[in-house]
Amino acid sequence: MKYQALKGMMDILPDQVWKWQFVESVSRNIFNRFNFQEIRTPILESLPLFQRSIGEETDIVQKEMFQFKDRGDRDVVMRPEVTASVVRAFVEHQLKDGKLYYIGASFRAERPQAGRFRQFHQVGAELIGGKNPEDDVLLLKVLTALLAGLGLRRYQLKINSVGCQTTCRPEYRKVLKEYLKQKHAHLCENCQRRIETNIIRIFDCKVEGCQKAIEGAPRVLDHLCKPCEEHFAKVKELLDHEKDIPYQIEPRIVRGLDYYNRTVFEVSHDALGAQNAVGGGGRYDTLVGELGGSKDIGACGFACGMERLLMALDSEEGFKTEESAQRLRCGLIYLCVLGGNPELKTAARKIQGQLRGADFRVEELAAEDKPLKKHLEIANRLHALFVLILGEDEFREGTVSVKDMNSGTQEKIKLDAIETYLKGRLVSR
Repeated sequence: MKYQALKGMMDILPDQVWKWQFVESVSRNIFNRFNFQEIRTPILESLPLFQRSIGEETDIVQKEMFQFKDRGDRDVVMRPEVTASVVRAFVEHQLKDGKLYYIGASFRAERPQAGRFRQFHQVGAELIGGKNPEDDVLLLKVLTALLAGLGLRRYQLKINSVGCQTTCRPEYRKVLKEYLKQKHAHLCENCQRRIETNIIRIFDCKVEGCQKAIEGAPRVLDHLCKPCEEHFAKVKELLDHEKDIPYQIEPRIVRGLDYYNRTVFEVSHDALGAQNAVGGGGRYDTLVGELGGSKDIGACGFACGMERLLMALDSEEGFKTEESAQRLRCGLIYLCVLGGNPELKTAARKIQGQLRGADFRVEELAAEDKPLKKHLEIANRLHALFVLILGEDEFREGTVSVKDMNSGTQEKIKLDAIETYLKGRLVSR
């Protein structure tokens, strides 16, 4: 039997892992700058958590979740998103600090396609505690700082308001329903059903007929109550004072999950085709209360798909494929011994231990003697940045030859200065 990864779930192989580590490292750095703390929640959660938070009429809950009975006959699910898990943890553990971020996997039983997998990974942040427009803008500052830190340039940030769940949304649903009844025949089967179950979700549909049908649809922005209108106006005012956050108003962005209210936003990228969203988020002021916490606690958050970030970065040459780029990110040092003198290997092991103790990445010494050409071939295959050569001449002189695998240059360095030399070379890059 030939074993393979399950459909829609991919292996991340060693020659690609460095890209993921780069995104994770930049993300943690950005979140730390804004004083967000990491939280890690379980992959397996109770089914009612997502039925309550996401909404029973959403596509995710109805047909995209991996759910089953556990051995205790409880309904459990592999988390389809992380926000509900973070809020559940916030309430359960009575956390005081609501500036939280996460990096991890989620699962949806969708049809796999470009940028969409059944196991996918997200990096995101939640700001739990306030209901003011300043929090919305802070979150957008974090999001755009993350994108800039990764080196993305060709993205678009689009924002909208979907109003509140008590005044704006019910009235808007009535108006939208009347409009779409006239377009019923042009809608796909899913959207015909959504008219009765989750009508706002129609705006997320990518089917061409549905896109044409909603071209003249009423805008939710035209049906906001006074408080929601004032909230969105303040968000725009604050964003206009932020020079580094270019944005567009897009009335069709609704973020179809039930928990969203007021400000919503989406980041798209031209490299991703029809499914062009890199990430998105918005405000969800009622979720904390619905999951057992205080009804006075508001919240907002965002998530970016890591697979989509990687696709976008590849398209902008954020990850160059040249050997030199991999060497720089790898930072590996290959140490080789030339000659059969056992004292050479003893000295090499001492150098190896010294460098590892100083946090350098050092490949293990070869067990067998090899000519220099063979050592260089191996070092090249491993994407080593430097090759340290210890032969009889170097041993007598108390030096080691350092070959830069990017430039091809080579020079001798005193053994007692090798650590300082390598640190200087790595920092300069």
